[in-house]
Amino acid sequence: MGTVISPLLKGLCDAKRVGEAMEILSRRMPQFGCTPDVFSYTTVLKGLRDEKRVDEALELLHMMEDDGGDSCQPDVVTYTIVIDGLCKAQALDRAEGVLQQMIHKGVKPDIQTYNCLIHGYCSSGQWKQVVRMLKEMTVHGHKPDVFTCSLLLDYHCKNGRCTEARKIFDSMIEKGIKPDVTAYSTLLHGYATKGALSDMHGLMDLMAGNDISPNHHTFNIVLWAYTKGGMIDEAMHIVDQMRQQGLSPDVVTYASIIDALCKLGRVDKAMLKFNQMINEGVTPNIVVFSSLVYGLCTVDK
Repeated sequence: MGTVISPLLKGLCDAKRVGEAMEILSRRMPQFGCTPDVFSYTTVLKGLRDEKRVDEALELLHMMEDDGGDSCQPDVVTYTIVIDGLCKAQALDRAEGVLQQMIHKGVKPDIQTYNCLIHGYCSSGQWKQVVRMLKEMTVHGHKPDVFTCSLLLDYHCKNGRCTEARKIFDSMIEKGIKPDVTAYSTLLHGYATKGALSDMHGLMDLMAGNDISPNHHTFNIVLWAYTKGGMIDEAMHIVDQMRQQGLSPDVVTYASIIDALCKLGRVDKAMLKFNQMINEGVTPNIVVFSSLVYGLCTVDK
């Protein structure tokens, strides 16, 4: 019966009505003789995690462990959802506690479980703990996947260590892990931030050679690198490449172009781009308006 109720619970959680889902799970279902199963509990746990209600998620997990029968004991998916919520809330000690708890209960962590913890430790800048988690996941028979590697790339690039990030990127390829567009974009952003345009170009060529199509985010990273260096003609060429690949410039694209034009004193050209984005149905953001106000003031308009 719990499996039948799960779609209703999911619908409530998707509609941000987790409180009502909790009411059905904990009161209404037992009232009508319906025993919640692991699917029902997991559905509500996802809703609690998405709304960052981690204390309630932990309470519900303990309820499953203590009061549930064989049909609603937490599985690896259930535990991972709670660990993910705790990691995103930077409650990493509690997340580790749940990890040990699941292992004690005989539930083996999977690659997603470890990725949640690695993400949490990367986000909090605890590299030693990241290394420990990598070793622990290897001991449990899990090899880093493309998501794991992307987390490591992001950590190194954000800390200005593009050389270390490139070593990880190259080792992915050597180990047969095919970098996806996110991995390429992460490393590209690291190069763009440092102004390493030659490395950025080489990586773009490698991306094309491996048949990975750039997305909006990828193009905008390269565009930003050019506009940051005042290379407006190169930036315009990137916009042309976007259109050739069937991608329309978005607000981030236009904001970068307009900001660069205003800083170069080409305010009339910036206004033309502003009108173009309006005509294409792209809604301006605060960056666009701030750039135009600055630009117009510099030319006494």
